[in-house]
Amino acid sequence: MADMEAFVRNYDTFGGVQGNLKKYVDSAVAQRETIENAFQKTAVSTGPVVTLLEEYNDYPAKYQNAVLTYWADRNLHAVYPNFVITSPASSMENPAATMQLDADGLHYSGSVTLNYYAAVDAKNPLSLRIPSGVITFRAEDDPSKTIEVGVSGGIANPVNGSNSMTFALSVLADSIDHAAAYVGSFEVALESPDPDSNNVQASNLNPVSAAEQYRSKDAFTVYVKLLFDTSYTIIIPADQQVEWATPSTQTGSLQVEDLNIPASARINVSCASQNGSKLSKVIDGQSFELPYQLTANGSLFSGWSFSMSEQNPVPLNVEITPTDWSKPPIAAGYQDVLTFNVEYQEK
Repeated sequence: MADMEAFVRNYDTFGGVQGNLKKYVDSAVAQRETIENAFQKTAVSTGPVVTLLEEYNDYPAKYQNAVLTYWADRNLHAVYPNFVITSPASSMENPAATMQLDADGLHYSGSVTLNYYAAVDAKNPLSLRIPSGVITFRAEDDPSKTIEVGVSGGIANPVNGSNSMTFALSVLADSIDHAAAYVGSFEVALESPDPDSNNVQASNLNPVSAAEQYRSKDAFTVYVKLLFDTSYTIIIPADQQVEWATPSTQTGSLQVEDLNIPASARINVSCASQNGSKLSKVIDGQSFELPYQLTANGSLFSGWSFSMSEQNPVPLNVEITPTDWSKPPIAAGYQDVLTFNVEYQEK
């Protein structure tokens, strides 16, 4: 509030008193009119004088964004050039953007747009320190697990006035080994002129004393999140019927749908038999059994692993030899219960 009042006192009427800066501008305009009116009635060349007075034209314009881009002190001085980001601050809990999986499923990507005001001109440029290359993101559940996210864009030399810059972030989905929420950050900061040494301001009447207190010098930190959510659906066969004396019965398929896991991760599916791979039935108080084998693709089924690169359905068969069919009494109702266990495994 004190800084705002200081600026008002310098430019606008405050408490019934006209600000010093306003007086200076009004005085400059009056001087120009007086000299031009005087010289246009004589044979004296007005060119050099007009050129000199033209400098006054830009003086008020340099203060058009004064509240946001200038730090005026109580002596009419302002630090120039200057730069300030006007976008809201972000944090680990409230990131500026969240990277999402692209439609092609190959990349996680996102972008961050920062709004800013800059006070620069050809004689008073500035440069920013902006990120390039890669940024390290860390998993929230295990900071030792990291990913390298590429970043590009931004503007190293901002233009005058109100503008914006955009940073693009991307990482290959296959490079992520651990499914989790990741958070990373980067900084945008004033690099040149040095806020601690450059006190000579070409746009001022006099050098600013201790200009570092008025020029923006703190880095603006941008937080970005990447959310890798695993998803998958395992489909197992429903109840199946086996016809008597049939050596091989196709009993459906083991399938995976909507799979989204790290490229190096797997979904392991195993199977446990309640009766030890036997169809059993009690007849007149006596237990009878039909041994069988559960097979997949012609081999004994001992489990299966699905991955992003292996998602084909797995056909399952119940195999019973003719010899085993001949042992128990012929009757309906021999049965077993299979329990399929699903486990998510990362590298």
